[in-house]
Amino acid sequence: VALCGITEDELHTCLADHIAQLAQARGWTIEETYKALKANYDGYHFSKRNMVDVYNPFSVLNAINSQELDNFWASSGATTILTKFVPDLVERINDYADNYLIDRFTLETSDITTNEYGLFMYQSGYLTIKDFNDFSYTLCFPNEEVRQALYKMVLPSVMLRDTGELRSTQVRLAMALSTGDVPSAFALLKAQVADVPYSNIKYAERVMHIEERYRLIITIILRALGFCVEVERMQAGGRPDIVLYTPKFTYILELKTESNGGVAAAAQQIRDRNYIEPFLQGTHQCKRSSNAATGSAGVSPAEDGKTDILPASSSSDTTAAETAAYPEVIALAIAVQDEGKGLMEYESVEIR
Repeated sequence: VALCGITEDELHTCLADHIAQLAQARGWTIEETYKALKANYDGYHFSKRNMVDVYNPFSVLNAINSQELDNFWASSGATTILTKFVPDLVERINDYADNYLIDRFTLETSDITTNEYGLFMYQSGYLTIKDFNDFSYTLCFPNEEVRQALYKMVLPSVMLRDTGELRSTQVRLAMALSTGDVPSAFALLKAQVADVPYSNIKYAERVMHIEERYRLIITIILRALGFCVEVERMQAGGRPDIVLYTPKFTYILELKTESNGGVAAAAQQIRDRNYIEPFLQGTHQCKRSSNAATGSAGVSPAEDGKTDILPASSSSDTTAAETAAYPEVIALAIAVQDEGKGLMEYESVEIR
């Protein structure tokens, strides 16, 4: 086993028998099991001189032992210290989710006097090296396990609620989105957004527009579920606010305040800018900023509140015929209140 973790070669040789047992227990093929392990636990780089992917050994060995692909990073308690060292993490989290640039000298010398919070994120394992040049490093989340753990940790801070209070609603929301139950999903999402204290939303208005603030809150809620979420995805016609990927459904969300036209304006923008068409042939997958995760994993919410990340083609309730079809595209125009008090209503948008 490598010094800092497990390499791809070691996973396929030293642990091959254990991976086969895990695949059998989960009802997956060997290839699907390797893909799921890679999406969840791979992606660490510790030096620009050696950019070989390294798996988190703690998580891989726990997955083999338990025969479950759980979030072992979160259960280790590794997220609890983060809010003490990274001020305004809620506002910063999407900066870290995308390609985050850090000065080369700061990272290579571990210069903590710069108040560069990205350096702490890197040193504590939340970010890893994705790329580098003569002037800077590009950092990103190494894998889905870390990404989901971080968003799950931030969510109670946004809501000012205990983690246990959020778990039931989060599981029901994940199940509604996974099955295409739009009315239930919107009602649950609306309830969670309504739980965000008014003072939190008004405070953020000092640094961001109210629609941008809603987009941040919804993104945190959805990414805490473990789904792949893209914010302002670049397309030929424009940038939809949020694109959410599940194994069976792709959701396109466009937000507008009441004073900016509400549902009618959001729906018209979806149509005018042709947000739906690029997803109709199933050629668009989630563009992760991380090294290992490429949107190939689906999410299966368990009854106990845990989220098991599965290969999209082997979800426990998905047949071969179903997975052969492209994910169904659901576009939603959503009205939000100008005063920051929550979501108002939605409209499903069809191509005319």
